[in-house]
Amino acid sequence: VSESTISYNSATKFGGGIYNVSGGLEFSESTLAYNSAATAGGIGSYVPTHSILHNALVADNYLRNVNPLSPSDLDGTFDAGSSYNLIGDGSGNLDGALGNLLGTSSDPLDPKLGPLQNNGGPTPTRLLLPGSPALDTGNPAVSGQPSFDQRGTGFPRVNGRIDIGAIEIRHG
Repeated sequence: VSESTISYNSATKFGGGIYNVSGGLEFSESTLAYNSAATAGGIGSYVPTHSILHNALVADNYLRNVNPLSPSDLDGTFDAGSSYNLIGDGSGNLDGALGNLLGTSSDPLDPKLGPLQNNGGPTPTRLLLPGSPALDTGNPAVSGQPSFDQRGTGFPRVNGRIDIGAIEIRHG
């Protein structure tokens, strides 16, 4: 999955956004937010072949039918080479190495996302709001690649260092 936004999905059991049980998953330059499930509101990865995340924003996903809301962004096995991600609740699934920005279940990292709406391009997206920790914190080695964000032509990756997630914000 690349240059995509996955939002407002739910599952009764596992993986409200993505449920991976059949092989490796690469999730890159994408945003996964506001999904819910009984286990792994965001991504549930339960395979011997690990899932790998690059420049991905996975935050504000929750356990289903729990009051108060309980963060649940990742569950299962993820490749140790996952890099430059913002994970709201990264408890136990990734470490802070390789440029990963991780919150915990008791102190989730707020990605500061706007609403799911038409921000240009063919599909709804969530813009990064001012002060988002995802701004200009993607992998500096992939600056300008991919050429465009989720919205396509006319929305280039800019500023010398890409933003984490599906959308690039022009600022400066």
